[in-house]
Amino acid sequence: LPGLAVPNRGAGYGFGLGIALRIDNGLAATLGTIGSFGWTGMATTYCWIDPAEKLVALCFAQHLPHDEHGLFQRFVNLSYQALA
Repeated sequence: LPGLAVPNRGAGYGFGLGIALRIDNGLAATLGTIGSFGWTGMATTYCWIDPAEKLVALCFAQHLPHDEHGLFQRFVNLSYQALA
């Protein structure tokens, strides 16, 4: 369970005040802007907020293991592409 309990947002993100915070666009694997933030839940649930785009996104898949099929990255990228 340790790998599931603390999801890693990966390159381009920092951590602060209980959230993952985007700090570098060039390293992040998803679309978005610096300053967007959010967190994931155990059963492939996500919440993220992008103040620059005035975007709030929620995804509640209720699936284990956590993000087994890369849903988060696809969901984020498709959400930003829908804005274009």
